[in-house]
Amino acid sequence: TSDAASETTAAAANAATTATVSASTTTPVPDIAPDGTPQVFVEVSVTVPLTIAEFTDAKRVSFRKGIANAAGTAIDKVEITQVSAANRRRMLLETSISVDFR
Repeated sequence: TSDAASETTAAAANAATTATVSASTTTPVPDIAPDGTPQVFVEVSVTVPLTIAEFTDAKRVSFRKGIANAAGTAIDKVEITQVSAANRRRMLLETSISVDFR
């Protein structure tokens, strides 16, 4: 739901930095666990007011902890799938990155 995504995004952004810039979600993606059990992931992209260099390993762990806490799951269930420079049209600050995770 949109409200759940907003709450999760806010918690994640607060874990990495003190500002939430924007977020979008996609349709859940079905996956199959090694034991054949179907799994569903929600893929989310957020824009964070940091540079790629500033999004250090420690901030990535903090970001994942915030998402896991907001989703009520373990940190090892949260995977950052991509970090890239944000599209200039979406940037609200001079420097920001897009963080994709599931």
